Amino acid sequence: MTVFLLRIWEIQNVVNRASLSSLGIWIYTLTMMNQKPELITEPIPYKTLFPWLNLFRVFRLAVDFQKILLAIAAILLLMLG
Repeated sequence: MTVFLLRIWEIQNVVNRASLSSLGIWIYTLTMMNQKPELITEPIPYKTLFPWLNLFRVFRLAVDFQKILLAIAAILLLMLG
């Protein structure tokens, strides 16, 4: 009970010294103090969340010199008919 009263006193001092936004932070920390933090161990599925990231995989293919030569040969064959 004394810890809770001490926290209320700290909140009142914050109100006297600072803005209401800092009061909101103090109240949030006061209410969240008794809850244990949970660790999320699931991996984030970046490929499903951001499908446009697959476009960057093309740059790995473009660096390969043999594939560039194959693409040039295919373009020349298409132009010649």
